[in-house]
Amino acid sequence: AVADLAARVGDHVGALAFGRDVRAFVEPRGGPSQPPRILHLLFDLEPGLFAANYPQAFAALLARHRRRAWLVLFTDLSEESVLEPLLRAIPVLLSRHLLVVASVRDPEVESLATAVPWTSEDAYDRASAAGFVTWRDRAADRIRALGATVIDAQPGMLAAAVADEYLQIKSMGRL
Repeated sequence: AVADLAARVGDHVGALAFGRDVRAFVEPRGGPSQPPRILHLLFDLEPGLFAANYPQAFAALLARHRRRAWLVLFTDLSEESVLEPLLRAIPVLLSRHLLVVASVRDPEVESLATAVPWTSEDAYDRASAAGFVTWRDRAADRIRALGATVIDAQPGMLAAAVADEYLQIKSMGRL
């Protein structure tokens, strides 16, 4: 959705998919045929349970694309083990680019975090969920402190929130 919006206003759009390794890359280009290329890249990917190699992916991106750009990193802020490598890698991107870290919040976890416990098991679930929500909010704050924008939205709202951020960046002339 965001690639389509950006292409319609004349910007170049591309995509880089990675996990343990860079898995696919669509070179940034303009035009109406570019968003479908990105969509095909996404459909062709198979998920894997590998830790993301942020330094390698960011180095590959910087080697291929030198012009200042607005980058959106769609990732999950749910694993603490993932956060530290991401935090160490973000400054490399921010030295040249604007960065948005986009993630989807889990409404079930948030509901558990505020639920009234009726049993000891409910109390444990609530405490675990509340701890997770607190950790996630702190993770977002740490990323913001580095200078990146964080969009942590409910399911179904992420694309619109990222598109709104893009339009705001464009209106401010930051690209």
